[in-house]
Amino acid sequence: MLGIALRFPRHDLLFATIKSPFTMVFSPFTTNAHDFLPNKFYAVAPFEVHHHDRVELRLVPIDPPVFEGTRAEKLLADVDTGECIWHLEARKTLTRDWHAVARITFDAPADVDQEALQFDAFRTDGNLRPLGVVHAIRRAVYAASQQARPDHAR
Repeated sequence: MLGIALRFPRHDLLFATIKSPFTMVFSPFTTNAHDFLPNKFYAVAPFEVHHHDRVELRLVPIDPPVFEGTRAEKLLADVDTGECIWHLEARKTLTRDWHAVARITFDAPADVDQEALQFDAFRTDGNLRPLGVVHAIRRAVYAASQQARPDHAR
């Protein structure tokens, strides 16, 4: 399983290469673990939008290029060439059709202090609220992982 975390001004969104907790056991067979870009990444659990709609979120690569090398080398090549482009897509729960809501381009590596990487699925402005058991589990897991991080590790 691979993961991607995105930080927006008022939200942290966490994605993995599993569609739901029920499909987690199949992730090793459906994930290209050698390259980020051929995979779709799912938020795994739903969100409430503006206090009424429930949606699912995913990240889908747009025309991913093919590079040789390790997973890290491929990702850096994707970023360096400007080809690391994704659609953030949403759909109402229990529906089939996904809709692009944003285009996300990773355009340069960032040297970020580990303390800045304290992602929290519940860091939200209230208009996009995490729901369900998976998000409830994340609350405890991410808090524990933040406590275990060294203060200034690189």
